[in-house]
Amino acid sequence: MNAAESYHPIQDAIEQIFSYGHVPRLQVDSRVATVPEKVRAKWQARLVIDLDVSWPLNLSWSVDGFEADLAFDGSVSRCVFPWRSVYVVLDRETGTGIVIDKHMPAAGIPPRPELDRVVYGGFAVMKGGAQRVHNPQADQRRLAFKVIRGGKQ
Repeated sequence: MNAAESYHPIQDAIEQIFSYGHVPRLQVDSRVATVPEKVRAKWQARLVIDLDVSWPLNLSWSVDGFEADLAFDGSVSRCVFPWRSVYVVLDRETGTGIVIDKHMPAAGIPPRPELDRVVYGGFAVMKGGAQRVHNPQADQRRLAFKVIRGGKQ
């Protein structure tokens, strides 16, 4: 597959965010994906993952979805995400992205975001940069990090 080819519009959205030097934030139904059982049990239909290239993701694409090495509670797992498991793709920096209506789980998620226009038939672009997938646990983890400059706290 060359750079101009892709398998799916979700891949296009993710790669476009990467091309800006930003981090794609995905909201997935972990019940449809292959993730560690404790992650599936905890997050169910509302698993939020960041595809941060500063981590060695070993990202690979296929016609059925994508795979990546992700860390959960300090343990790295090879995770498999069928396209149908992904229902939100956002740019973590701007908060803009797409919602895939036909992939939205029936229960266990917040109300559907307000939409600006529909693209790709079942895909929709979120309005402005104001809507973000809010994950209180991830926000708390981010607040717990300390920036260390020059080896000193």
